[in-house]
Amino acid sequence: MNMLADCWVVAEGVAGSKMAGVVVLTGRAKDTIVLSSGENIEPSSIEDAAVCSPLIKFCVLLGQDRRSLGALIVPDPEAWEELEKEKGGITCVNHIP
Repeated sequence: MNMLADCWVVAEGVAGSKMAGVVVLTGRAKDTIVLSSGENIEPSSIEDAAVCSPLIKFCVLLGQDRRSLGALIVPDPEAWEELEKEKGGITCVNHIP
């Protein structure tokens, strides 16, 4: 990802402009993430599995030319509020090892 002098971000993705000053990423230029180890990762199945959770609104995997994958996960605030109401407060959130 490169930042240009006029503040545009250049990434290996497909983007469009929704309105002045807003850039919306709409897809990936490549369907495969290649880690620095040479391992090829097909991110779509992992991302699709993550958004099957009603608590996750959006997920994208990152890691091109890196040692490991990372994920940008956007929670669904309405679903979390509903869960909090149902459970009387969230006391424990498990993570996937």
